[in-house]
Amino acid sequence: MIDFGPLKDGTQTLGELGASLSKQDLWDATDEMIGDLLSLLTDAVDADIVFVPSDPKANDPGASEEERDMAWTFGHLICHITAGNEEAALTALAMASGILPNERLRYEMPWQDLQTVEQARQRLEESRRMCLSMLDAWPDQPHLEISQVIYEGWGPLNAHGRYFLGLKHTNDHVEQFHETMRQAKAARS
Repeated sequence: MIDFGPLKDGTQTLGELGASLSKQDLWDATDEMIGDLLSLLTDAVDADIVFVPSDPKANDPGASEEERDMAWTFGHLICHITAGNEEAALTALAMASGILPNERLRYEMPWQDLQTVEQARQRLEESRRMCLSMLDAWPDQPHLEISQVIYEGWGPLNAHGRYFLGLKHTNDHVEQFHETMRQAKAARS
């Protein structure tokens, strides 16, 4: 697993840490992160996927007014992080191929449509397959000189850094996944 400590303690920017990772590091971390999320579904039931947890910190400034302070279900979290991972992987593939996209390459399936454990597993497995396939599609000599600055504090992101951004985003939600599933299972008992 990737050590996110240098980001937390400020010794490396996101761009620096991302650039230090090999393509294999990114592949392994993707596989491991999705595997960890799938393990949360081991004894889950469909009701756990749509369970609305208590989340006093819920705040999504990009959401509609009625959803802005809404706690996210496990299914909602899956839709959100898979969209982020796929956007990062697709953008990184374009950059590695010598193209700097000038718009976001993102699609997030409607979270309301993800309601069962089987759908959750399928979405996670599909996203893992898509992201790993995009990594495998990189040219042998990726254009790592191409970079973009999304936020100044992150520094410039090359293809490695841009892909890593998706993994960091997933990592940022790991505790939320665990807590949501913990609450869902506790509500069943």
